[in-house]
This record gives sequence, structure tokens and C-alpha cells, in this order.
Amino acid sequence: MIYQEDVLYTTIVYTCLAAGNTETYYHGAGTLIVGDIAKKYEGIYDVYKESGFFCCNVLLNKNL
Repeated sequence: MIYQEDVLYTTIVYTCLAAGNTETYYHGAGTLIVGDIAKKYEGIYDVYKESGFFCCNVLLNKNL
């Protein structure tokens, strides 16, 4: 996590769920929540999968 005077930047890394997961109702809910938080704090986020990990970069404006 990186703190600067007016922004907060963090990267979230999580192991990807195994293929065939039966709990599809909530699948992706966390991504939507992160997007809502980024919007609330006039920030941005990027979601991607890399080497079997789910990754999300988040940049938020701390001056709101």
C-alpha cells in the first residue's frame, strides 16, 4: 500500500477460485464492491488474472 499526500494506491492479490466452483451467485461481487468504492472516492481500479492469481490495482483520492 502506498500513501501519498492526496492518493492511496494498493494492489490486492488473491488465489483464483478453482474451475467448476458451484457458488456462482456471488462470483464477482467483490469486484463490483471495489468498483463502487473507487467511484465513491473518485478513483480508478484495474482487475486482471496473472499466473493463477486474481489481481486488482486500486487508486483512491484521499481528499474527499
